[in-house]
Formats: sequence, C-alpha cells, structure tokens
Amino acid sequence: MVRLNTNGTIDATFNSGTGPNNNVNAIALLPDGSMVIGGSFTPVNGVARAGLAKLSSIGVLDPLFPSGAGISGSGTPSIDAIGLLPDGRLLVGGNFTQVHGVSRSRIARLLSTGEGDVTFDPGYGAGSNVRCMAVQSDGKVVVGGSFSMFDGVVRHMLARLNTDGSVDMNFPVQSGIGFGVFALAMLPDGDMLAGGEFTELNDTGKNRLARVNGGDVFVAVSPRVFLQGPYDSGAQTMSDALRAAALVPSIEPYTALGYAHVAGGGGTSVLPSVLAATGNNAIVDHVVVELRHATTPSVVVATRGALVQRDGDAVGMDGSSPVILYVAPGNYHVAIHHRNHLGVMSAGPITLSSTTTTVDFTLPATATHGSSAQANIGSRTVLWAGDVTGDGELKYIGNGNDRDPILLAIGGSTPTNTVTGYLNADVNLDGVVRYIGADNDRDPILLNIGGSTPTAVRLEQVP
Repeated sequence: MVRLNTNGTIDATFNSGTGPNNNVNAIALLPDGSMVIGGSFTPVNGVARAGLAKLSSIGVLDPLFPSGAGISGSGTPSIDAIGLLPDGRLLVGGNFTQVHGVSRSRIARLLSTGEGDVTFDPGYGAGSNVRCMAVQSDGKVVVGGSFSMFDGVVRHMLARLNTDGSVDMNFPVQSGIGFGVFALAMLPDGDMLAGGEFTELNDTGKNRLARVNGGDVFVAVSPRVFLQGPYDSGAQTMSDALRAAALVPSIEPYTALGYAHVAGGGGTSVLPSVLAATGNNAIVDHVVVELRHATTPSVVVATRGALVQRDGDAVGMDGSSPVILYVAPGNYHVAIHHRNHLGVMSAGPITLSSTTTTVDFTLPATATHGSSAQANIGSRTVLWAGDVTGDGELKYIGNGNDRDPILLAIGGSTPTNTVTGYLNADVNLDGVVRYIGADNDRDPILLNIGGSTPTAVRLEQVP
C-alpha cells in the first residue's frame, strides 16, 4: 500500500511495512484519518489479518482491530466493499460465508472495534459476490454485485437493506441487468451513480454507467389501452405485426421524436427475449405512461416508457412488470400516449402507491378527461389513430395535416408505392405505409375526423 501526494508522488510519511500479502479491494477512511482496509490478504506486515485490517494515518497496523478471526469461506475469501455508517459502524461485503466465526453470506456489519455486530442479520444474504455499496443518510445501504437473489428475494445486481439487514421491499426490483454492478457512489440529491459491466440498468439501455434513483419513492401502475390502428374488433386484441416483422425498436422511440421525459422516464429498452413472446402477451409497440398533477393536470410530474401487449396491457420493459414511476405515492391523473395516436388521460386523479393500480382505458365506463377522448368500437374504447405528425391533432388537409406525410413517406409522386419500416406514417401499425388501396393509412384519418368534412379537426383531450 502507498499514499500519494496531491501531485501524484509517493508520500514517504506513510509506511505500512511489508503491507498486505494479497489484494486490497476496499478502503474506508475514518474521521480521525485512520483507515480500514479489506481484501483477500491473510497477513498485513507479517501480522495475521484475514481480509480485514485497520491502519493509522501513517500506515501503522492497529493491533486491536479487528477483535476477531476475520473472514472465511470457500475458495479465496475476500472483502470487496466497505461502507462507513453514520454511527461509526462498518458494513463489509465481498465473497465470504463467515465473519469472526458467525455465519454471514457476503455481507456483515462490524462495530467500530471490528467486532461482528450480531444485531445486523441479512438472513441468507447475497446469492453471489457483493462488490460495492453506498450508504444512505438514514443508515440504509444499497449494495451492488453479481447476485440475482438477496435473502431469497429477487434482486438483480442491486438491493437496498434496512438497518437490521433485511431487504428493503420499497426499493424497486432493478430488472434487466445482465451483468454485475461493481461501483456505487452517493450523490448529494440522494440518487446514486452505478458502474459495472452492464449494458442495461432498470430496464434502461445504459452502457456500464448509470444514474439510479435512490428508490425511496415510487408508484406502480398497470394501464390497459387499445390502439385503434392495429385493433381487431372481432378478437378484441391488437395485431403484433410490427413485432412479427422485427420492426419494434429495442430503445423507446419517444426521446428521439422530441418527447421530453420527466423524472428519469426516458431511454428505456427492451431485451430480444421480450420481443420473442407470442400470443396475447406479444408486444405491439412502445407507449409512454404519464402521471399528471392532481389539481393542475397540465403539469407532467413523471413519465415512463412502457410496452403495450396485444391484449392491451401496458407493462414494464421486462414484458410483465407494472410500470414504475419515480414519484411519491399520492393522487395523480394517469395518461398514456402513442406516437401516432391521440393520447388519453383519466378524468380525475387516481390514488397510486407501490402496490400497482389498474387503469383500464379499454372500458367505456372509465371516465376520461375532455369530450370523445377515444373512439368507441363495440364494447371497447380505443385511442384515435392517425396523428402522424404527433402534434395532438388529426387533420386531413391544411397546414400540418397528417395525410401528406404518408404520401411523402412512399416517395411523394406515385401513390401506389409502399414502404416498409417503423414509421409514424404507418397508422395501422402493420409495418407497411400505403397511401391508397386496401389497408391504406390515409383513410383512417378522414374517418376519424368525421368522414365527410375534410376540413374538420379532432383534438387530443389531454391538456
């Protein structure tokens, strides 16, 4: 071990002798300038220390710390993370099964003397290595690593523990993390920075570095909605033609279209396995779920990219979970948007909490804001199709109309042309843009504004 001066040169006043005989993986600086180190070493400067030791500010080994046998376990036991708690106690994580002879699976709490704190009991602990941790101001700790379970609870690479060691169930499951979280740092606002070898974090495409909500507050909602474009009134389901043609993008498209997400709702991404599902749970397309202020519904307080399935369920990016939005539990208007359909919003605020609430926009009995917010098809209601420009209006002629972009998409001069792709001009979401003929994308716009007066305009009923 060495200590460096601010200019990067070695500080000669720090001397730990021969030092540890193996890796030092973690260091926690204490208020008095001393430090606790963790790693896979067994002696430090020739003195037996199994993975844990304390040094003075100049590198002298503390002969009284730890007051126990250190860590043990199969393979090469190690301490890979150390967190200093507000009361001076220490949390240690790594690859071990015992601390000072007491069973502790990869995480333990120590008294300031280094003695094991038996009042902290994480149960079965982490299913695999704990690699990093971040201590919150209330004494709770967020741990990261390569585990998928914590004390028998599904937690993909991230978990938050209460002060007694139990899993904090109010910290939402971080799903879709394919690889480990190796570094965590607390930010002044309570959020965290997470680093590792992942390419997704919390269902969002993040390449090895992400900012993570502290997890103290969130609500869950399970909307249901039908999109008129792909809706089959006979089956009362939607077509998943875009998915079947491998046209549904892996990253939500709304940010690229200029939509301003709020409270970390953008950049969500979907794994290929989710898009492989068939049947009623097959993915139709991406949507956006919004929460709006209870008394001023024009104010958006949180958003989240989500997926809509053939049966109308709007789900998280794992294809099954409720949609999570990072706001405090309370009363909110719930709105849902699609890139070429008019959005819809609940007429009144709805009480939301961490236990999911279903908001079913497919039922005519569900009160919605405004007048004729959705189209009625049989016993169901569906979002109005045809907002190709995404401006909240259906227009057939005139400036900013939704018909001309369809003609432009197929080339602009030969109306019989077609084009395939994930395009806003594809009103019926069959993957093919057509201007005339069967299943064309132009006629639904004229029908939805009334069918006989081409100058009519239909407005979205979301303020």
